[in-house]
Amino acid sequence: MTLVADALHVHLGGAAVLCGIDLRIDAGEIVAIVGPNGSGKSTLVRTLAGLLKPESGRASIDGKMVRTLPPRQRASRLGLLAQTAEPPSLTTVHEHVGLGRHSKRSILSRWTSGDTKAVTKAMDTCEVTRLGTRRIENLSGGERQRVRLATLMAQDPAHLLLDEPLTGLDIEHQLGLLHLLQKLNTDHGRTVVCVLHDLDLALRFFARVVVIHEGRVAADGPPSEVLCPRIFESVFRVDGRIGWEIDGEPVIMCRRCRPKPDPATVEVTVESGAANAYLADAGPIKNGVTTMSHPTIESKPQTADSLALKLKQGTQDLHDQAEAGPFQQRMVDGKLLRAEYVAFLQQVLHVHRAVEPLFRDAAAREPRFADMLHQNHFRVTKIEEDLLDLDAAPSDIVLPSAQRFIDSVTESADSDPLSLIGVLYVKEGATNGNKIVAKRIRDGLGLDGSVAMGYLDPHGADQRKRWTAFKGSLDSLDVSDGERSRCLEAARATFRLFMDLSAELADCSPQLHVS
Repeated sequence: MTLVADALHVHLGGAAVLCGIDLRIDAGEIVAIVGPNGSGKSTLVRTLAGLLKPESGRASIDGKMVRTLPPRQRASRLGLLAQTAEPPSLTTVHEHVGLGRHSKRSILSRWTSGDTKAVTKAMDTCEVTRLGTRRIENLSGGERQRVRLATLMAQDPAHLLLDEPLTGLDIEHQLGLLHLLQKLNTDHGRTVVCVLHDLDLALRFFARVVVIHEGRVAADGPPSEVLCPRIFESVFRVDGRIGWEIDGEPVIMCRRCRPKPDPATVEVTVESGAANAYLADAGPIKNGVTTMSHPTIESKPQTADSLALKLKQGTQDLHDQAEAGPFQQRMVDGKLLRAEYVAFLQQVLHVHRAVEPLFRDAAAREPRFADMLHQNHFRVTKIEEDLLDLDAAPSDIVLPSAQRFIDSVTESADSDPLSLIGVLYVKEGATNGNKIVAKRIRDGLGLDGSVAMGYLDPHGADQRKRWTAFKGSLDSLDVSDGERSRCLEAARATFRLFMDLSAELADCSPQLHVS
């Protein structure tokens, strides 16, 4: 069953609360909906459940408008756990869970063995069987929430919609309830949609996070990609990023927003003279974050004609030259100045931002290469996180080498989308196995061990596996000799970019004043 919000506009008390929400939740997903107070999270869930009538747009399940479904049909598909609900007085836990069966029975029908089995199963699943004879009003907050969830499970809906179910619970009961929701999702196949305020819990327990801001979807995707510095600053108004605990568990690290650094000048000596680069805020966040998939592609045996082998052979000399450059050597040795690394990241960020939409367009235009082109190889978010770690911001100025590359790749992608595969080859391979380099830079700049250095080590231990899969996917492409040549030229251009950019940065004397 698929739950869809299509251009939802909802007004409450004459004020617009939802402003054109588009959202699709497929069967079996586990989704956290997060956002600041008053952003429209609860209104969205209540509208999806059919309790609120939208001003325009529609909420549907399997193509049928939720509000038009007969009550019993709606109850079998959707179950809502509201923020607050007063339990019936003088009822036991067993009686309360039995209320969930009302939607399955007519007024005159009798209690059946099927009803008994459903209630027993719901109580066992939610671990409240031992509480069966106790009165609801005598339960703790955590116990009461489990009973409410058991009542919902007795209703047997396909989709569970939970509106801030952790409110008022201590950390033990919060974790217990979230583990239960995971179990309902993985072991019982329930779709779970949960409104949360705790971003740490959204990161740890949910495969997908939808960020609501001012009645719109601000971001949607895996939490590791969605919960980025841009979202923390633009939506939650804090400085934040994802860090890692000693045991490898991800954790949200945030603090109140720091004052923006004053515009600072980078004096870079290039062929044409001095260029002044000013630190500037990143552009406004777009409504929505496109998340990319990383399909597992079965590798074919490499042959003399394989694209991966041709790329390796055709770019080996340039790769060796790039690795031997003075800037790269200083990078590998961990001897870069803070200003040098900031300047490098600022220029690479320009390139990534410029090329990312080219890949999206190419994927739409060239179905043969969609899986390749539509992967998240361009790490805009990772670079922005690194700049945040360095107390810096993006630069307005694009150095000549970066601009030449952007112009060249843009022209090439317009005529031949496959040429971008060559760019991917260099970019994906360049980050493979650079954990040591990232550590040396971090140590050399005196950065805390929790800093990810995401650009140089974007995927950690998983990177080599991804690189192997990427090379295998190259060999799965059926390309002509002409396409192979254009792909190779794009790879060479990418290597030349890093050689030229490194030369410009190594020859200059950056005077970057970063607070």
